[in-house]
Amino acid sequence: MKMRLVPVLILCLLLVACMEGQTMPWERELAQMADLEKYQLLSVEEPILVAYRSQDGSETLCVSRAAGYKEDVVVLTWFQDGTVEQVRILQEEETEDYGGYIQEEWFLSRFQGISADMELRMVKMAKKVENEVVAVTGATVSSQAVMQAVQEALDYMDGYKEGS
Repeated sequence: MKMRLVPVLILCLLLVACMEGQTMPWERELAQMADLEKYQLLSVEEPILVAYRSQDGSETLCVSRAAGYKEDVVVLTWFQDGTVEQVRILQEEETEDYGGYIQEEWFLSRFQGISADMELRMVKMAKKVENEVVAVTGATVSSQAVMQAVQEALDYMDGYKEGS
């Protein structure tokens, strides 16, 4: 019995060693979107994956994740002076039909201008107040995942401002 475990243990160690130092798809996507050399790395905790702040403190990049319909959705929330400037999907495996709409600018722009102290709320029809986000019809779970990831970034930013 012990002799059987040795090859399994060796295989596990090799797999871990091979994965060490590999970048995730969302990390490559982030590196293409922003010149990270211009930013200072901030300390984070899950569900925030990584956060950066510009040298002058005016910009913050925050990468977070939330459970989607099929897998986690990884979202970049880009803040300018504490307000959401833009939201981008770095990684998702949602359904191609309706779930794919979360990548579209017309959906992502719904988060623009939201400040860090807001609590987001998903609605199905028309937005009536500033903190409401209209879901993609037929992709409520995917929409909710993006909103949750953005909310995590908002909460991080709100806490970061209070801690500064």
